[in-house]
Amino acid sequence: MSTRTWTAVGTCRALDTYYVYDGLGRLRHVLPPLLSGALEGRDGIAAGDSLMAAYAWSYRYDGHGDCVWKKLPGAEAVCNRKSGIHQNRQRGYIKN
Repeated sequence: MSTRTWTAVGTCRALDTYYVYDGLGRLRHVLPPLLSGALEGRDGIAAGDSLMAAYAWSYRYDGHGDCVWKKLPGAEAVCNRKSGIHQNRQRGYIKN
């Protein structure tokens, strides 16, 4: 999925943002115009690429579909893992 915005200043050009989803429909990456422009002419990009670290939003999920990790542009990754008892309460059952 992508969105396209056109610049109105100077020469008219497209600014494309790409939204990358996994097979279960969960958002995995957001590639903003600065990154998508840098990728022109390339076949692809690895998740660990320095351009991804600098410009992309990236997300990982656990087996329940909860976002447990996110990486924002230019920032360190944040782990959202909850402790076992808190996560179990959230799901409606308590671990003995």
